[in-house]
Amino acid sequence: MPDSPRMEWPIPTENQNPWYEAFVALVSAQDASAFAAREDRQIIMLGGGTVSWTAPTLTWDAPISLTAPIEGFLWTIQAGSVTIEDGQALYATLVRGPTANTAVAVAVGSQVPSSDQALVLAVRVGTRLYFRTGLSLASGGSASGVSPAASDPYAIHTNIPAEISALVLKALPTGLDYLVIEDAADSNAKKRVTIGTLPGASAGSYIHLGPYSYTQALVPVEEVIGDFTFDGDLVGSMTVYFRCVMRPTFSMAGWAEVRLYDLGPAGGPFGVPRLVATLQRVAGGIMDVEQALTVVSVGPVTNQIWDTKRVYEAVVIQSSAPGDTVYVGGASLEVV
Repeated sequence: MPDSPRMEWPIPTENQNPWYEAFVALVSAQDASAFAAREDRQIIMLGGGTVSWTAPTLTWDAPISLTAPIEGFLWTIQAGSVTIEDGQALYATLVRGPTANTAVAVAVGSQVPSSDQALVLAVRVGTRLYFRTGLSLASGGSASGVSPAASDPYAIHTNIPAEISALVLKALPTGLDYLVIEDAADSNAKKRVTIGTLPGASAGSYIHLGPYSYTQALVPVEEVIGDFTFDGDLVGSMTVYFRCVMRPTFSMAGWAEVRLYDLGPAGGPFGVPRLVATLQRVAGGIMDVEQALTVVSVGPVTNQIWDTKRVYEAVVIQSSAPGDTVYVGGASLEVV
């Protein structure tokens, strides 16, 4: 009695006698193959613990389970490892219609047996391994179980390098640009912040110059307390103050001033210094003096600064009598 060329079902011969037994054998073979196909449609593959793939070795450190929902049992593949070359498949040999939880074996081959018992679990293409569950692993990769977790291909991952460095670079960040944080005070919930509110440009942050002692000459002249750079764009929605603590002495009526100049862009070129703000005292004794500054993007005037990174200079001058002094305890830009 011949077999069919692909499924190898027995075929009754012409005028075979007895014919019924041969017919039953054909139908039984068809029934077994159809049932195997039905079982395969119900199989869910799960478990496996940590599944690691470093070509050509696949390892899993916990049993892999294959569900047999028609019968209500499991096929189980014990923890282990196999070697899979390019183009080969990993397959299990099932016991169809299990009547109890059943351990099954796995094998690797370039061809899978043409039988109702063989079930392909994974195939290797190049250095990547593809599982029937949809999970795929590049060489050196690992996963928690053989069932893929829901993922977003555009998400930022904790275990994949060179994701941030591959993003488009913004050459000049602004204080209103967003960053993602995990809030330590709220169970590490993810939240957003703007660059301008970061501790580097937050309430109380400042650039401090001084102390500096000034003695008035015969002809009053400005003396430099210090130079610094400051990026007004980092102020964001906050306010920046020019502040100083000064203690002038006067032997006659006069004034003492700490002045803030804008010398030009941080990268140059520098032009004529622009007077930004003036802090003045006309009485002796120590005093904290301040002036709020507004950040603008065009044409700054008095008490305004550019929203870009620029070089600033603080100076002190006094106009009263030669020999009078000004002690500048500190001059600063402070963001609040």
